[in-house]
Amino acid sequence: MSTPSRPGRLSRWLHGSSAGWRHPGAVRARVLGALAVLGAVALGVLTVLLVDADVGDSLAAGEMAAIYYGFLLGAAAIVFAIAFTHARYWPAIGQIARYCWLRTWVFLGAVAMVLSWLGAMLDSDELGRAGAAVWVAAALLGTFSLVRVVKLSNATTLNGVMSEQLLATVRAGRSLEPFHLAAREALAQSDPVRVRDLTGQLSHVRRVAPELAAGRELQASYATTVVRAALVGDFDGGTAGHAVREALFGYAPTWDSAQDRADLLTRVIVESAPTVARFEHRARMLAGAGVASVAHAMDVRSGALAVHQNLRLLFDPQPKRTEHDEGSVTLDLDLETALTCYRALTIRPVPDASSVCYALYQHVRGERFGGNYYAGAPILEELKASPEVSDQAALALELIVAEQIVTCTSREGQHPPGADWYAADDERTVRGVLRIAASLGAFTDARAARRSWLAHSARIHEPVPGFAHPPRRPSGPALVIGLAVSHLARLAVVDKGAPARCQDFLDLLPSDLAPLVRHRVVGLLGATQDEPLWPRFVAAAGPEEG
Repeated sequence: MSTPSRPGRLSRWLHGSSAGWRHPGAVRARVLGALAVLGAVALGVLTVLLVDADVGDSLAAGEMAAIYYGFLLGAAAIVFAIAFTHARYWPAIGQIARYCWLRTWVFLGAVAMVLSWLGAMLDSDELGRAGAAVWVAAALLGTFSLVRVVKLSNATTLNGVMSEQLLATVRAGRSLEPFHLAAREALAQSDPVRVRDLTGQLSHVRRVAPELAAGRELQASYATTVVRAALVGDFDGGTAGHAVREALFGYAPTWDSAQDRADLLTRVIVESAPTVARFEHRARMLAGAGVASVAHAMDVRSGALAVHQNLRLLFDPQPKRTEHDEGSVTLDLDLETALTCYRALTIRPVPDASSVCYALYQHVRGERFGGNYYAGAPILEELKASPEVSDQAALALELIVAEQIVTCTSREGQHPPGADWYAADDERTVRGVLRIAASLGAFTDARAARRSWLAHSARIHEPVPGFAHPPRRPSGPALVIGLAVSHLARLAVVDKGAPARCQDFLDLLPSDLAPLVRHRVVGLLGATQDEPLWPRFVAAAGPEEG
C-alpha cells in the first residue's frame, strides 16, 4: 500500500515553514531569490572562464561593487528602522526580510567577501574574478531588494501582502498566535490605525474564504477583544465599531461562488448574531454602570446593530430594504434550519429583532404574513397551526419565545440620566418581545393559561428543532419563568378584565415561583414596587394600532 510522500526540501523551502508564509508573493520572492543565487554562480563561472584579469584588477572592480553594496545595505537599514520599528509579531521582521530577499542578498555579499579575500591572500586570479562577479550580483540583487523594501513600507502594499499571508495561515491550519499578539499590542498602545489595518486583513479573509471555520472563529475572537478594549479600556470606540462591522459583516457578493451556499450563510447567521447581540448588551450595560464611555459604547452598539440588521436581511426571503448586498440573497430553508436561525437572531433581543418572525413565517409557509404582530396579529399562533409545523416545532416556538423573555436585558420604564441614546430602543424591544409572546395565541381565562403553562413546562427538556447549536438553552427554572411571562402576555387582551386575569394567573402559580415571575415582569417594565403593575403590563403586551 502506497503512502503519501513527504515534500522535498526544495518544495518545503519554496512554500515556507514559518507561520503559513505561503501566499503567491512570498513564493515568487523565494523563486526569484533562488534564481538570483544561481545567476550569481553562473556569472562567477563565466567571469572566471571568459574574463582575463589579474587579481589586482579584480579586487579593484569588486571594491566598486562593494561600495555600492554598502550604500544599498545602509539605505535598507534606514527604511527598516523608520517603517518597521514595531514589526515584532504580525508581520515579523524576519517575514519582511524573507519577502525582500534580504537573506539572499546578505548571503551573496558574504560569499563575495570570502572569494575576494581568498583571491587576495592566495594571489589567485580566478578567485579574484569570481569574487568581483559575485559582488556585482549581490549589488544588483540588493537594488531590487531595496525597491521591494520601499514598496513594503507603504501601508497599503504591506496590508495586501499580510492579508494574503493571513489567508494562507488560516487555510494551512497554522498558529494564529502572532496575529493575536499583534492585535493585543496595538490595543495596549491604543493604536487605531494599526487596528484598522488588522481589521482590513480579517475582512479580506472573510470575503475570500468565508467557509473557513478557523477564520470565522478568529474574526469573532478579534472583534470581542477589540470591543472589550473599547468598553473597559480607553481604546477608540469608533475603531471598535468599525472592527465589528468589517470582521462580522453578514454577506459579501464574493460569496456567490461558494459551495453549499445556504449552509454557509446559515452558519454565518447562527455564529454571528448572538455575538453582536452580546456586544449591544454590553455596550448598554457598561455605559449605564459608568464603566464605559458613553461615546465609545454608542459606537460599539452602532456597529453591532448594523451587523445584526444585515444578518436579519440575510435571513429574510423578501426584505423591504434591498439596497444592501444581503437583499440580493434568497435563502430557502427547511423548518429546523429556519427555527435555528430565528433563535440565533432573537436569543438576546435587540431593537427590531422581533420582526424576524415575518421571515420565519415565510420560510415555513412559503408566503408573507399579511398582519402586524405589533398590532395584535397572531403570527406565531397561525404558524403553530400550520400543517408544516410538527408538535415538536410548535414546542420549539414556545421555548424560543420564553428564552427571549429570560435573556432580554432591555426595560421599558424610566432610565437613568444620560441613557436617552438607547431608552426609546429599550421600550420598543420590550414591547416587541411581549407582543411576540402574545402572538402565540390569546387566553381569556387564567385557568386555561395555567393548564397550557403546565403542559409546556413539563416538556422543557425535550429535544426540539432549533436548539442544536450553541448557545445552550437556559436552565429549566429560567425557562419555566419565561413560559409563565409569555402566558401572562397572552392574557393581556386589551379589555377591562385583562389586569385581573394576569393577577389571577399569578395567584394560580406555585407560591415559590410567583414572586420570581413577578420580578421578571417588573424587570422588563422597569416598574417600581408601589405602582400598579398589571395595567402597565397590559399596555406593553396588549395590541395597539401600528
